[in-house]
Amino acid sequence: MRAVIVAGGKGVRLHPLTKVLPKPLIPLSDLPILEIILRQLSDFGYTHVTLSLGYRGSFIYHYFGDGDWLGLKIDYTYEDEPLGTAGPLRLVKNLDEPFLFMNADVLTDLDFRHFYQIHTKSDALATIMLYNHELNVGFGIIETDEAGHVTGYKEKPKQLYPISSGIYMLSRGAVAYVKDKPLDMPDLIMSLLLDGQSVQSYFHQGIWMDIGTLPQLQEAGKVFEENRSMFLQEKILKQTSNGAGSARVDGKVSKWIGK
Repeated sequence: MRAVIVAGGKGVRLHPLTKVLPKPLIPLSDLPILEIILRQLSDFGYTHVTLSLGYRGSFIYHYFGDGDWLGLKIDYTYEDEPLGTAGPLRLVKNLDEPFLFMNADVLTDLDFRHFYQIHTKSDALATIMLYNHELNVGFGIIETDEAGHVTGYKEKPKQLYPISSGIYMLSRGAVAYVKDKPLDMPDLIMSLLLDGQSVQSYFHQGIWMDIGTLPQLQEAGKVFEENRSMFLQEKILKQTSNGAGSARVDGKVSKWIGK
């Protein structure tokens, strides 16, 4: 199984840390964010990972090398100028089979092998891992009718919204939509849908944390430190010995068809 990880952003919301290190090398506890991801992929049977580099890319290259010490083959592409969140795919060679495509700044307990299997059993060109995000409204919400009469009052309601996690499975056909210009993932997905292609969603019901700001970094570090065995090899060994992964919560699959 193969993966492509976008690791070229400047991480400006994590200044001053990212003035020294690229965001993927910022540690959660004792391990860089990207090392946690790569160890997970190795644990779940991935063998080949391409890292798309940009800002301070040499730091990442010299840290991970060829990946042999992680049980992986790691190679690299480099952006001379920003290509967007999907554009780096045009620099990657030999994407002939379905592959994982993700950002390098998330902490999750996703079963990456199961995610791959869900995608390959479908006819979708793309599968998006979704996660429910709770949005808190800090004010009382008033509901009215057309005449202006108050019909309801909700004090500081909470609403769940399905959000993209920055984790995808893509098939070869999706890469054909990546042209020689900057492209973001929302634009790629919409191109697939407008062309009548199948795009599938997978709801993850476990842990997913974005690491884009200092408070998010601190919270993710705390979660990783307190639940380390949920993210790294110890979890997989325990589940294998207990049989059938009893501690894992499966996600929910939905499908979207363009046009």
